[in-house]
Amino acid sequence: MKVIAPQSNTILTKSEVGRSKMQTYDLPESQHFYGKALPRDPTGAKEASTEWKYPQLSRSRIPHKDFMAANKSAIQSGVHTLKSLSQFKQSHVFPQKVKAGSNQLGINIPS
Repeated sequence: MKVIAPQSNTILTKSEVGRSKMQTYDLPESQHFYGKALPRDPTGAKEASTEWKYPQLSRSRIPHKDFMAANKSAIQSGVHTLKSLSQFKQSHVFPQKVKAGSNQLGINIPS
């Protein structure tokens, strides 16, 4: 069998059928590591599975305006024009009620 000297160009290197191409470049020393070293998490799988942390209730936030309650109250107060409706909504506050521990408002679908 004929021994072929390794070439410096990877593209021009020929390979035998069923075998990989010959190496055309030098690898770094065995002490070399590839990639970025990631910091280790101090808690392992044992700590994560044995020490369960219960979720905390969500902090209270500013609720959205309750337009249905505002419109209903405006009609009951006798407000019928757009100008008087805007004045009524500026003088009255109708916040939606948010349940404790809930971050989302309930959806009310009329039947």
